[in-house]
Amino acid sequence: MDLTGTWHGGSMVHYFRQLGRCVWVSALSDIPGEEAPGSLWTMIFIGRIGDDFILRGEWAYIVWPPGPITSREGIGSLQIVFPAGESHVTELRVVGGTYAEYESVALEYLGPLP
Repeated sequence: MDLTGTWHGGSMVHYFRQLGRCVWVSALSDIPGEEAPGSLWTMIFIGRIGDDFILRGEWAYIVWPPGPITSREGIGSLQIVFPAGESHVTELRVVGGTYAEYESVALEYLGPLP
């Protein structure tokens, strides 16, 4: 299983890089009419894949999203769940932090990294 590649979901394009069980993700806003991906917000994520095929880790904003910053700490934790033995992510679930509005986001594999 290798999650390395370009994925899309939750109004974001996600660039996954996996080495062994460690996974890094850069997630950029991808909104129609936006000047360029990531110009509204950018998040990074680092995590590890467990024996239960759940990727657990921490995320943080690099470019802050619009809106009331008092309600967003800009950091949190999440889980990425996918079927055992398959290389595509099927569900993104937030389990903590400040992004509870994305409790379940489907990610679609778009292809290799640019």
